[in-house]
Amino acid sequence: MKSFYVLVFLILISLSSSTQVSAQRDSIGNSIGLIVLNKSHSRDRYIEFFNDDGSLWYRFSFYYDDSDGKFDYANNEFRPFAFHPDYFVLALKCIKKDSSGYQVIVNEEKRLLKYMRVGDTTISFEGWKTHLLNAFSVDFDSHRNQPRLRPHGPVINVDARDRIFRPVRIKGDWLKVKWRSLGRKKYLYSWIRWRRAESLLVELFYIS
Repeated sequence: MKSFYVLVFLILISLSSSTQVSAQRDSIGNSIGLIVLNKSHSRDRYIEFFNDDGSLWYRFSFYYDDSDGKFDYANNEFRPFAFHPDYFVLALKCIKKDSSGYQVIVNEEKRLLKYMRVGDTTISFEGWKTHLLNAFSVDFDSHRNQPRLRPHGPVINVDARDRIFRPVRIKGDWLKVKWRSLGRKKYLYSWIRWRRAESLLVELFYIS
């Protein structure tokens, strides 16, 4: 069995020496939040997805024999918002919740929808703001999304290269981030937009 990697959801320690698993800038669309892996999930339970008629569409486990370097439950149709089987990363946009369960997007390119059961203890629901603030690091286009001293305030000149931007606080469509300049221990702060209408303007990093 594969050894357990401790998941502190959305961890990124070093961009220069890390394996990056990220959710790309994308459309939030009509999603109400995200379905993520429950931090206290049981290792003997599968993550399961169902069709409209209740039949099983796909299931997998994060615990598998990876001695051959392959994921035992590979499914080319499974391309959610964020997923990496080696690092316990899972995030799917949730469109709605009803008596059938959570309706989630399992393939971002095809906008393929499936269901997950509401009582499934392997998963949890997170709103977008909670999901973002649980992040260790975000990235953004500093030319189109200029860092500011405060929301709608004056622009701050920040060199975004080799910076790890940590989310701190959300105020409406604005996200307060902190970072360190190279060679310095003190954090600096600025505000960026994390969304504009239905567009997600930041990239979320999940693991170190």
